Amino acid sequence: MEQKSKGYKQNVPPEEMFKTIEQKDNFITKQMMVVRSYKEKLEHQ
Repeated sequence: MEQKSKGYKQNVPPEEMFKTIEQKDNFITKQMMVVRSYKEKLEHQ
């Protein structure tokens, strides 16, 4: 079991993991902006 987890960590460098997390974070931020602007449009009608 321990060998597998060590191998996984070696295959995925921290920079790659960080890049993936950053991309997800950017995506969520964009989604929230879209939802917020949509909500404001509904409130101003």
